[in-house]
Amino acid sequence: MSDWVARALELGADAAQIVHVDQVVVADWVRLKCQYGCGEYGVRLTCPPYSPRPDATRQTLRHYQRALLLRVEGAAGGGEEEDRQRRRLGEVVAALERELFLAGYHRVFGMGAGPCSFCKVCNLEGPCRF
Repeated sequence: MSDWVARALELGADAAQIVHVDQVVVADWVRLKCQYGCGEYGVRLTCPPYSPRPDATRQTLRHYQRALLLRVEGAAGGGEEEDRQRRRLGEVVAALERELFLAGYHRVFGMGAGPCSFCKVCNLEGPCRF
């Protein structure tokens, strides 16, 4: 798996680390923070109320042993630079998910954090275009 850490860095992540999924904390308060503290609530498929609830995320993680956590500096916040960095993070996650799947990891599932910035306006009436 260490090759995938190196690959994540090659693709543009600033940091990458493999952890056991038991180390991944899925906190219930985060959804409330989104609902009551973010202007993107309800306008992106990657954000609540469209994104999986914490209990569903915890259930999904139970089917995995390891997680590859990625960080892209500056991907938090709400400005244009943060949007560019979140897009870069999304591109790295999507590329890694594809490569891992083709390498035989058929249950691979990439999950990002924060609002997606691939589209200016998210298509809430149908599937994601990306």
